[in-house]
Amino acid sequence: MARLVCHDDVLYAVAWHPSLDQLAIAGATGRLAVLDVTSGAVVRECQGHVRDVLAACWLPDGSLVSASADASVRVWKEAQEASAISLTNHTAAAVGLARPSDGQQERGRLEVVSIGRDRTVRLWQPLRRRLVRFVRLPVEPLAVCWTHVPTVVAVACVDGHVRLIDTQLARVEADLPAIEGWAYCVAQHQDRSLVAAGEGGQVVRLEWPSSRP
Repeated sequence: MARLVCHDDVLYAVAWHPSLDQLAIAGATGRLAVLDVTSGAVVRECQGHVRDVLAACWLPDGSLVSASADASVRVWKEAQEASAISLTNHTAAAVGLARPSDGQQERGRLEVVSIGRDRTVRLWQPLRRRLVRFVRLPVEPLAVCWTHVPTVVAVACVDGHVRLIDTQLARVEADLPAIEGWAYCVAQHQDRSLVAAGEGGQVVRLEWPSSRP
């Protein structure tokens, strides 16, 4: 185990580089940095966000994607410190990101989903600067994960529900009550069940809907 200290304020998210030798850290006051895991040294500072950076993920080509309270989703190409692409369709803070596994990605069409306090789930082709489609939810989403279905993401929301969103059909496919209060986290197990966690230490396991493959 190693302890890395890289910021004197809140850190909101971390994400492994595809090569597993670097780690992106997202934090308060617009901080987005890349650490060398072996040495703990900061190898890149990504400048561009003007408010807290709340989420980060890597694309298979090594590009880094981030979401921020400044309502933008930004993309840094490998080794760049200034963001090459800024996606500004969210009208409130962008709070989460997810991407499909490498095996689910179509060649030449890298996709990312972002969620925001504007109650939207947005599907992007970020390297093409393209918003593909979006879904508006009845409440704010707090967390998102991609599922085993290549077109479906699971979204945890402030009403304690987990909603399954088909990103290609742009609609809510299932609405699963999970937590009493806010649901802050969602993940999927290999057996296809979902786990949601939220207020009061609640952790709930949800069976995958029988109506879905």
